[in-house]
Amino acid sequence: MLRRPFFIAVTAMLTAAILAGSAKKSLAGEPNTISGATWTYLNLVTVINPNWSLVIMPGHRYEFSNDAPGVSGASNNFKKPRETFLFEIFVGPTYSQKISDQLTFKCSLWYYYMGFPNHSISPETKMEDLYSHNFEVIPQVDYKIGSLTLTNRILLHNKFYAKNAYFTTSKQRWGFSTLMRELIGFNYAVTDRVSLLLSNEWFFGVIEDGDTKDMMAGTKHLQGEPFFEVGSFNCNRLYTGFSVKILPELSLTPQYLWETTFDPHNDYELTRHRHYIYITLTYVLKPFTTN
Repeated sequence: MLRRPFFIAVTAMLTAAILAGSAKKSLAGEPNTISGATWTYLNLVTVINPNWSLVIMPGHRYEFSNDAPGVSGASNNFKKPRETFLFEIFVGPTYSQKISDQLTFKCSLWYYYMGFPNHSISPETKMEDLYSHNFEVIPQVDYKIGSLTLTNRILLHNKFYAKNAYFTTSKQRWGFSTLMRELIGFNYAVTDRVSLLLSNEWFFGVIEDGDTKDMMAGTKHLQGEPFFEVGSFNCNRLYTGFSVKILPELSLTPQYLWETTFDPHNDYELTRHRHYIYITLTYVLKPFTTN
């Protein structure tokens, strides 16, 4: 009888720790930019057998507000929305193995395309379609305790090609960088159809591209999307929301996402808060039946 209150208490303590750890750095200063955006995914999963599935997941991000704190709208520093600023798609297999009734291991190997239709880092920069090619390695462990599932996911974001106006040679565009993103998450099943979600994700650059890491545009380093990744801690994301199973094969997951970014080249200056309405629609196709 004490299990449910115990797990609720543990979840509350872990939640408080995540919120406190994320907010301490994210609220340490005033960002240069505060923006609002929508982020949507259509997650199509085809289950090949009990261990393997194929994922195709296109995404779209749309910025509807963008402002600089403490600056009047008449100022040239006032930032207008960029509208659609990212198209993306993940494609690849996912392996899943249930180790015990409580423990499940997963690993995804995905190709990841990122397209930036309206990106500009300065008023003088010509708007053009920018894009990158990436390879994701995503190991994940889920541990279930009653109605509560704890998740630890590590995403290795490996960029091997970046097309933009500053990278003018093949040697600059073809390179390699790795960004490690670690997510700690909690999923609490309220009913068979509805779950509450809370997670936090930290971004750490672990490999910088050797040919482009020192390139500059004025005082700005050409690192981070749509360039190669910057080293060290540079971003934090906090997610909270819920998931609802509409049909056995169809689920909808609306969340609020608070993203804070930092500049490792400038004493980890807080550069931006971005607030997302983050929605994922998942459809799972199972062409086989299990006994």
